[in-house]
Amino acid sequence: MLLIKGHLAAVVVALILLSGNAVSGEGIECEILQYKLERFYFGAGEEQDIYPGCRFVILKEADTVHSGQIEFSYQGVSLSRPAADFSDTLAIAELGAFIEPAAVDSTSRIKLGCYGVPWWSLVRLEFAYTRVYLDSVSYYFDLSITTRGNPVVGDLPKTMQSDYETDKFDGFFSASMPPQNTSQHAQVISSPAPFVAVIVPNLSEKMNEQGFVTTSLYYRFDVGRLWPAFFQGEPPSPVNRLYPTDTGSERAYPYDPEKGQTLLNKYRHRPKKVGIGFRSPGLEEVADYFADVLSRDKIKVEVKSELKDRDILLNFIPADLDNPAAGLRHVYRILLNTKPEEESLKETLEILNNQIAGAEKAEDTAAMMHYCRLADRTLQSELGVFPLFRPTIYFVAGKNLRNARFDESGYLDIASLKKIILPEPDWEDRP
Repeated sequence: MLLIKGHLAAVVVALILLSGNAVSGEGIECEILQYKLERFYFGAGEEQDIYPGCRFVILKEADTVHSGQIEFSYQGVSLSRPAADFSDTLAIAELGAFIEPAAVDSTSRIKLGCYGVPWWSLVRLEFAYTRVYLDSVSYYFDLSITTRGNPVVGDLPKTMQSDYETDKFDGFFSASMPPQNTSQHAQVISSPAPFVAVIVPNLSEKMNEQGFVTTSLYYRFDVGRLWPAFFQGEPPSPVNRLYPTDTGSERAYPYDPEKGQTLLNKYRHRPKKVGIGFRSPGLEEVADYFADVLSRDKIKVEVKSELKDRDILLNFIPADLDNPAAGLRHVYRILLNTKPEEESLKETLEILNNQIAGAEKAEDTAAMMHYCRLADRTLQSELGVFPLFRPTIYFVAGKNLRNARFDESGYLDIASLKKIILPEPDWEDRP
């Protein structure tokens, strides 16, 4: 990309100002690829913020031979409006082209929505968020700020899709591949999520004192085997630990449906009724699957989209390579909130808390991972908490949002986001 300089810059700027459509941007010098069917084809497009409505000039030395607007823009190429008045007797090699890109908006708020995934999966938070309640169906919280100065806020509406399509959001996260809408979407990207799905027993219930019920269900769940047959969307990644690790690891218990059923049938506290709760819509299918499994065991099951007073809890926990103990701490808090009464469970939770604290305070990676392994073993072998899978997360960038990308942990790189002001084409039959 070459910026306009010297005398030629003054000519181009003057032309843009005279057009009455000046915006805050710099002209980009670009190659004219060809002139065909009365259109100019330029060697620059959306990657340089060139969109329909952007103005351009064609120069021969310092003389203007044509000016107009871009009508179509793609990656690496853009096409002008028909230029019937251009004299095609001029040699393209003798001409220069300058296009004024869309202006960058570095002041207005970038609003991101989130549907079907936990609110903390939006970004790697830079500071504590402040909730500002605006209405009965939506609330906002501060997330971070871009390198260009835009404040970024998150929102959890109940009408995510319709709000996005009416331009109330600049982009949104989704647990499933959103329907393609080329009039609204500038970009759809995906990544393994920075969280994993887990099954957690309510320790205040007698049936969960030894984790037999959740262990029975874990024996009968394998994401690789079951996903194509029982669940929709792209298969998630299998995980066998409650903390992120670079090294491969085997399941705590192998996939063995028969053994899982036998374990439950012989359990002395075998329940007659089980309540399953989930918080995120992305876990509803999993809850229904476990309900079907227990129903075949002649157990009555009630599924609700809440965690309060549920016997089995399905939730997401963080899986951040930079902070492996975060997910373990999250599970500990869930278990503690179930308020177990058995002294043996309280003692186990105290041991677990110490193990997690050891990971959090460790001064080197080896020590931290040692304590994470101990806590993981306590959770799976003694308390019946198991990892289920790591889902794929999608981010849909709106037509005004650019530079969306995920980092290695699956968080959106919020600092790099760029909001642009799309030019308004001034022709009546614009697309």
